[in-house]
Amino acid sequence: MTEAQMETPVSISAEHRQQLDQLVHEITKLDAEACTLASQAVARRIEIGRQLIKAKDLLPHGQFEPWVTKQFGWTRQWAAKHMQLAKADGATQQKVMDEAATMTAALTLVSGADDESDANPKDDAAEQAAKGPLKNKFPVLAPAGGQLGLMV
Repeated sequence: MTEAQMETPVSISAEHRQQLDQLVHEITKLDAEACTLASQAVARRIEIGRQLIKAKDLLPHGQFEPWVTKQFGWTRQWAAKHMQLAKADGATQQKVMDEAATMTAALTLVSGADDESDANPKDDAAEQAAKGPLKNKFPVLAPAGGQLGLMV
């Protein structure tokens, strides 16, 4: 899209232009908040993983899975994903937090489309997200049952 195409058409009234400017401000603010919240949700998942590692160390051998199921209703695999993320190096954790805030994966999941034409150019996960289900891209965000949910 050229710069001229991105400008607001001249035929728009001053009142509508003002309303559009306000909408741009609100949408920009909401987008920034959404990215922050997604990153915070992953950060909390990392902390959950750390806490689960501590709990596993305290429990007798073979008792972690029943404990996790009883306490949280989670599978061993769901808990293991949290612990795996907690054990990852800082760069990997940051990458997951950054990619969790991207929109292409969510839109692909919702639409079921592989069309990346609407992908945000700064969205590093766009190409990978369109290739497979979100639960494979961000395993910490998709519980064993396969439903997407950020459980904070």
